[in-house]
Amino acid sequence: MTSMVELIRSVVRRELTALRPPALGVVTGVHPHTGDSDDFNDEVDVQLQHEGLTLARVPVAVTQPGSVAPLKNGDLVLVQFLAGSLAQPLVTACFHHADDRPPVHADGDLVIEHRVPGDGTRNQLRFGADGTIRIDRDLADDGTAKATVVLTKDGNVEVSTDTTVEVTCQTLRVKGDVVVDNGNLTVNDGILRTGHSGTTTEIDGTTITGKPGTPNA
Repeated sequence: MTSMVELIRSVVRRELTALRPPALGVVTGVHPHTGDSDDFNDEVDVQLQHEGLTLARVPVAVTQPGSVAPLKNGDLVLVQFLAGSLAQPLVTACFHHADDRPPVHADGDLVIEHRVPGDGTRNQLRFGADGTIRIDRDLADDGTAKATVVLTKDGNVEVSTDTTVEVTCQTLRVKGDVVVDNGNLTVNDGILRTGHSGTTTEIDGTTITGKPGTPNA
C-alpha cells in the first residue's frame, strides 16, 4: 500500500512540475491588425523574465471584442498558460512600473491616455471624480495643452486652443446669445441677416437693407 501511495504521489508531482505557472514578461514585438490582408489579431512577442525565453505571437486578452488598445514594446505583462501548457500562452494583464508610470490622477478619476509612439505626445481623456469630462490634445507636464475640451459638472462646455476651431456643416443653428469678446465677427462671401419683430435687416458688403419678414434658416 505504501509503495502504491508513493507511486501516486510521484506521478502527481511529475504532472504538477510539467504545468507552467503564470509568469511576468516584457513585450518585445507587436503584431497589430493593420489590414484585411494580414492574419494578426493584435498578438505580441513576449520575453519571459528570469528565463530569457521568448514566446511569439501571444494572444492578448481584451475587455470586449471590438475594442483596441495595443500594447507596445517594453510593456510589462502577465503571461498565463492554458491548461499549464507552454504551447498555449495568453497575455492576460499589463502593469505600470517605475519606467512607465500611470497618468497623474485623483482618487475616483478615470483616465485614458494615448502616448504617441516616438515623440512623447500625450493625448488624454479624463472623467473627473467631480463629474467633469476633459479632453486634452498634446498635454504638457504643467497641465497645459494645445487644445482642450471641457464638459463641466454644471453642464457648461468649454473649448480652448491657440489655433483655429473650424465647424463645417449645412446649417449651424444657435439658440441663445452669441457674445464675441475682444475679437471680430467676419462674414466672407455671404450676407449677414438679423431679424426682429417681423422685420429683417441684411448687410451685404457696404449695403444695408431692411425688409419685412424674418430671416430664412
